Amino acid sequence: MRTTSLISLLLFAVHGQGQSVTNVTAEQQGQDLVVSYALEADGPVGVNLFVSTDQGKSWQGPLSNCSGDVGGNVAAGGDKRIRWAVLQERELVGDGIRFKVVTKSATKKLWLNPNLSYGSVTDIDGNMYATIQIGQQVWMAENLRTSRYRNGDPIPNVTDGDAWTQLKTGAWAHYINDSQYEQPYGKLYNWHTVADPRKVCPVGWHVPVYWEWTTLFVELEGGAGGKMKATSLWDEPNAGATNESGFAGLPGGGRHLDGSFSLTGRMGYWWMPVENEEIDQDFYFLQYDSDFVDWNRNDRRCGFSLRCVRD
Repeated sequence: MRTTSLISLLLFAVHGQGQSVTNVTAEQQGQDLVVSYALEADGPVGVNLFVSTDQGKSWQGPLSNCSGDVGGNVAAGGDKRIRWAVLQERELVGDGIRFKVVTKSATKKLWLNPNLSYGSVTDIDGNMYATIQIGQQVWMAENLRTSRYRNGDPIPNVTDGDAWTQLKTGAWAHYINDSQYEQPYGKLYNWHTVADPRKVCPVGWHVPVYWEWTTLFVELEGGAGGKMKATSLWDEPNAGATNESGFAGLPGGGRHLDGSFSLTGRMGYWWMPVENEEIDQDFYFLQYDSDFVDWNRNDRRCGFSLRCVRD
């Protein structure tokens, strides 16, 4: 990446009524690009960053690995910033590089915290996820929905319960095999998907290990589970839920070893990689009637949700 050519010109585009982007500037900070802008809007809007390598003749984006005031629900304000981790996505060289900030009417994700600014990352299928910085970490604020590994190879969708129980390779399923659960709960993956060397998270991201989860819990000391749970979509009483962290944990339920499904609305489960030879693997979970986050172990053929954390 050449410093002299990275920030050669910055453009902006405005889409939709009642939206205006002004005062757009950019600077390079280390290996990152930081774009500043002012946003006038009647309510929260979607904001994305695009790049051109041919002087604006064609555009690529929305860009992944962005944090700050970017993504699906950005509030109006005069001091907005987008940080793009450039080298986690691509190498930029040449003299024809241009950038633009694009706004559009927001797709409301009611499980996010409206008082926080979310970033975004896009997977290989083009699914865009809200992201949130918590302490020094950046987490996905939504469950993974990809149907492909990072290299483009498909992850099989296995709906038959008997076939699911025999699996020794990666697979996914929607809750009760119904695609309406994809939003907002994401897909349920078996452990073999997590362990596959082709990797399931977007480039620059990975499935969080033990110390990364515990770092999160320490940052949220005192009722971490409540601070992680979304304030909607959980069954009552949704004990202690504030989502003040922005993690927006959701009750996506799980798929059992026998291929059956249960506990959507009541439980959210997330795999945690552990390197050992045991058939059981570790996971963390949140539940509707507690403000604690807890740990357990289950057969790797079960189906749980996945979150990714930035490298």
